[in-house]
Amino acid sequence: MIKTVRCITLSATLFASIFLAAAKADTIATFTLTASGCSASCGSGPYGTITLSDNLAGMVTVTETLAAGEHFANTGAGQALEYQLQNPSTPGLAVNVLTPGFVAGGADTASVFGSFNSSIVCSICANGGNINNPTGPVVFTVTNTAHTISIASFVANASGYFFAADILATTGNTGNVAAVGGGGGGGSVVPEPASLWLAIGGIVMVGAGKLGRRAKAKA
Repeated sequence: MIKTVRCITLSATLFASIFLAAAKADTIATFTLTASGCSASCGSGPYGTITLSDNLAGMVTVTETLAAGEHFANTGAGQALEYQLQNPSTPGLAVNVLTPGFVAGGADTASVFGSFNSSIVCSICANGGNINNPTGPVVFTVTNTAHTISIASFVANASGYFFAADILATTGNTGNVAAVGGGGGGGSVVPEPASLWLAIGGIVMVGAGKLGRRAKAKA
């Protein structure tokens, strides 16, 4: 019995060790574009989502996904995405846009939602709301020399908005839509599978420890 318990404990320890390494998985924060700044109706929304994926190595991957049927617009009153970084002048800040047709931009204003210090520009969008403009999704990464960029680096602007996007809505109208952050720095944060596996590994370890103590008590 004691030998069996030792084997179980050893296996549990190995299991936990493996998933401890895997624990450096992404943490996800999701923001929803629900606020409409369209001069005419852009529909009821939501108009899309912004997902931040923090790989715990000082790099955040940002994915902007518009709702079905919507396109990016080029109305001159915003960009494909505007966002606010806590420290946009951090040394070695790099924005790498992975989606063709989109490039990193600087500060801009999203009409009624105020100014943001960073943006992603649709370089292939026709002027105004053109049905041939891309629909996304748009993916880019943000990092810096010290590898200190995290989800917490994305903050609300002076008007309280975390993200804004200039879109052609399914109604045929154009305008900016925006996301207001929730608690905990904005957005809803959920663990990725590796973190869940780590939790399972911890439960196995606890169970193995209890089994070992019971076996010793009976011996």
